[in-house]
Amino acid sequence: MIPNQHHINQCCVHCKISELSIKHPATPLALAISLSVSVLVAQLLLVLLMHKKYTPKSLLYLLSGPLLTFLFLSIVLFSMSPYETTKSSELSEMTQTGSKKPSVVVMIPARKGLHPAIVKKANAALHALENSNPDIDLTIFIFDKQIKSESHDRRPLSKVARVRNVMLEEAAAGRRHDYVLWLDSDLVEFPPDLPSQLVRAGCDGVIAPLVLIEGPGPLGIDQFYDTTAFIRKGRSGMNPGDTSAYVEGRSIGRFYPFLDTDTHGDPGPVIRELDSVGTAYMVAGDIFWEGLALYADHPSFTEHFSICEHAKRMGRQVLVHTGLVARHANLPFYGESFHDNVKTVFPDSLASVARLQIDAWMNEVTSAYCQALGRRPDPEGMMSYLEAIKRRVDQPPSDKPDASLGKSNVEWISDILAESEEGRNVKAKLSAAGADVHINVLPGSVTVAGASVSVAVVCRSARCLTVCG
Repeated sequence: MIPNQHHINQCCVHCKISELSIKHPATPLALAISLSVSVLVAQLLLVLLMHKKYTPKSLLYLLSGPLLTFLFLSIVLFSMSPYETTKSSELSEMTQTGSKKPSVVVMIPARKGLHPAIVKKANAALHALENSNPDIDLTIFIFDKQIKSESHDRRPLSKVARVRNVMLEEAAAGRRHDYVLWLDSDLVEFPPDLPSQLVRAGCDGVIAPLVLIEGPGPLGIDQFYDTTAFIRKGRSGMNPGDTSAYVEGRSIGRFYPFLDTDTHGDPGPVIRELDSVGTAYMVAGDIFWEGLALYADHPSFTEHFSICEHAKRMGRQVLVHTGLVARHANLPFYGESFHDNVKTVFPDSLASVARLQIDAWMNEVTSAYCQALGRRPDPEGMMSYLEAIKRRVDQPPSDKPDASLGKSNVEWISDILAESEEGRNVKAKLSAAGADVHINVLPGSVTVAGASVSVAVVCRSARCLTVCG
């Protein structure tokens, strides 16, 4: 086992802080004060026994002992302080010379309700870290406390920023590590020596591996995962207010080479500078402990953007290491949708429907819009068709129009949209351009209320790849 690394049990993604036995040692100041108070109490008892009353001499005697004790203990204990930090630029050299092991805390905000198969893969990846990083002092901190959403939250994931700040506060109470490595709980694969490799890169700011989708992604093999968080250098000001998961020219590319190549097609250096990263990344500890960086939600990007911006204000770089790859769970394979960070209020008519079923229907409505109109549904259209699907599901087969019999929800909604004015205009333009229009229903379904529901319907038409992919 690596020194000071906490044990990870078989359910590490769901274990609570108390189960990880994370200890927060007392600060040197608190220790010095407590010992000095003990000396004060002891001398007080001694004065009372010897003099029976207070005199100026006895008071001087009473105070001199604790003051000298406090001064001596403060000097000794602060010289041994566990809060001693090392500049990030010195860490790579220290690792090579062996003069000091850089300390890394791996921070994982746990997510409730992960599919058991994801938990198993995530556990295996975390266990592999234990014996694969001999040159660093590794601590694993998994946070499983629940924080409620608040009325001012912009989006469902807004509270994640608060979770990360609480984790930083609790981690700092124990020790100020040289590096903080953030990992999402649904990462299923990453190099076992990822912390060591990121430390050896010598970055004193923020550095991340590539984060791809496990298996073939919805759009193909080695599809990039977090195109919202990974923003190209100098492009964060592009299309302000656009909350799309992927913005051409602003987001990192969906497929290899992910970033721009040179005139000869060379992908360029292994380590490239970006405006922002997310999902899995390492931050130099002093950005948090001394720079006082905190997470904050962002209207267009993710909470990670606030830390990357803070690092850049401190004169640090935000980098991606294209030679390292982590993989995020392909959530539709496990009956889930990819994280939707748009605040959605569902109508009362859907109150009785399980959220997993609603997620499946939202996938179908989105696919129908992409197929028929080449765009994602607006909130009003989404809610309208969710209610229409529920009415359709509740309607006895004998009462359904003949034209809708035997059609999937996607086909049924696509036909309706295609006959709308917008749909006819799109169809006319596509016919003139000769564009290829089709969708693919990927393998994989989830059983909800006894029915098998596809949750991996993806629009693959030429016009959908950019807008709806």
